[in-house]
Amino acid sequence: MAISKIDSDGIVSGGITADSLNIGQIGGRRNLIINGAMAVDQRLNGSSELKGSGSQYHTDRFTVFSQAASKITAQQVSEAPAGFKNSLQLTVTNAVTLGATDQYMLQQRIEGQNVAHLAFGTASAETVTLSFYVRSSVTGTHSGVLVNGSENRNYPFTYTISAADTWERISVTIVGDTSGTWVTTNAVGMWVKWNLGTGSTYLGTAGAWSGSSYLSGATGSVQLIETGSATFYITGVQLEVGSVATPFEHRSYGEELALCQRYFQRYGQGSSSNRHFLATVAFSSSTDSAFIINLPTSMRAVPTLSFSSLQVLRGGVGYYSGTGTAINSSTPNEGVPINVLRFTQTTGSSGASQGDCGHIACAASTSSRLDLDAEL
Repeated sequence: MAISKIDSDGIVSGGITADSLNIGQIGGRRNLIINGAMAVDQRLNGSSELKGSGSQYHTDRFTVFSQAASKITAQQVSEAPAGFKNSLQLTVTNAVTLGATDQYMLQQRIEGQNVAHLAFGTASAETVTLSFYVRSSVTGTHSGVLVNGSENRNYPFTYTISAADTWERISVTIVGDTSGTWVTTNAVGMWVKWNLGTGSTYLGTAGAWSGSSYLSGATGSVQLIETGSATFYITGVQLEVGSVATPFEHRSYGEELALCQRYFQRYGQGSSSNRHFLATVAFSSSTDSAFIINLPTSMRAVPTLSFSSLQVLRGGVGYYSGTGTAINSSTPNEGVPINVLRFTQTTGSSGASQGDCGHIACAASTSSRLDLDAEL
């Protein structure tokens, strides 16, 4: 329905359409990247971390891949362009002489269900635009890649950082891929990768789709990892339908956190003086008990459980005896949808009896935690 125009004299004439306002691209939810403003950092809460080898998460939904350990340090920081609170800082802790098959990169995996409307792999594939704010101590032509879930359809792209240690907004438009297989389930549908250092085997020609496998950069681009103490900051990451980069879509912290919690949830890791109570437990024997957690959002898949310093406290309602017994093992049971999880655990000798009740808690320690991981 057209919206009436009001001229300078207050007279209504004609109508305003989406075309005349040029809002066709920006109606509704635009950004396919989660946590593009680097606001959510459940795992490290602003602490720095020297990355090991392989792929490791830092700010939620973003991973750093390192061929070798102890080469890159990552941290959520307050250094950011106007309009943003945080960025992700990457620092080359130890410079690398790249081998032909080496790879160092920042990346985000996108769930297939979230990119199904792009129709990649068909004649109707949409053009998309990737934009982000970047700051680096190393100028020149940098690169990245847009990749399908199987990593056998790749579009290397380049972008220029003109001034050292200065925030710049980058925009890259990519014509949709009409070939290959693009997953539209809850598995990995797409990757966005920023090259930090890639050997010749995994570099490709910028500006064209390729059937090569596992590319992570463009031929001739800057290799940040080769420069000791080099820095790379990024924030305001947005991937959207269309050929123009629109202003970054800011979401509330609560909404962004909920989007992140579909893939990862952390409980505890707060106070060194108070326990963090998670749920009521029921004992089926002196060593076995069960508890249910109602999750704040439905998770992508049945999560993998990991924990540190969890305790089961037994006793009547409102009464907790002793200091608690550490949990030895625990397994989640699937619910559909995955927003309620039932856990069973073995606690060791607790002195409890069948039918006793109690509570499960994170111990009074800043390292105590319960993690639920359903990452892609």
